[in-house]
Amino acid sequence: MIQKIFKQPKLVVSTDSTLTLPQVSDFLFAKESAFIPLGSHEIIEAQKCYPIFFAKDEEGDIVPFAVMGITQNENLFINAKGEIGCYIPAVLRVYPFSITNYQGSFSLVIDEAAQQKYPGSKKLFTPKGNLTKEGQKIVKLVEEVYADLQKTKKALKILDTLKLLKPIDVSIDVGKSRYVFEHFLVADQEKMKNLSDNKIAKLYRDSILDVVILHVASLSNLERLARMAAGE
Repeated sequence: MIQKIFKQPKLVVSTDSTLTLPQVSDFLFAKESAFIPLGSHEIIEAQKCYPIFFAKDEEGDIVPFAVMGITQNENLFINAKGEIGCYIPAVLRVYPFSITNYQGSFSLVIDEAAQQKYPGSKKLFTPKGNLTKEGQKIVKLVEEVYADLQKTKKALKILDTLKLLKPIDVSIDVGKSRYVFEHFLVADQEKMKNLSDNKIAKLYRDSILDVVILHVASLSNLERLARMAAGE
């Protein structure tokens, strides 16, 4: 995700007193990123707009993500002005900041390109290396967003353990062209039906069942995506 959205990712260090808080005014930075990861708490809103699938990340964790385009390099939901007329995924709302696993620990990252495109005057750190009040608010929000993503990945491990996901190649027809997404994962509903009551109850208590149900419901948005690609 960072590789697609972040043009110049840089680790944030408190000794960098030159860092300012970019005033991001549009979502054009994500125009070339169609697959956006979601935390479990936002899936209920995201499923109203986007198809939601699962995939494994570099660490082998299960990640739910919104499909916002029919090719991985074009986000159809972002218009020419950089507006999104639907639910805005949390990782886009906290741009130009992110949190990444760097040398075994989670570190704050900023996209330096944003400081050039969306210049701001407020500082992230004081001259003494402490977060400013504005910086504290931003960092707290970013930490909350990425904590939800990590919590979601941890909770969804059970879907992999119980083998409740199956690979699928998704095809979308637009006019005479066919676009195919490979390596997506979807809920195996037949296996879900055969689970014991105890396992179903655990999935419900852990809010995993809600995620699966919303994921299945979201797949009806594939037709909407095809219509958007066709310019309808």
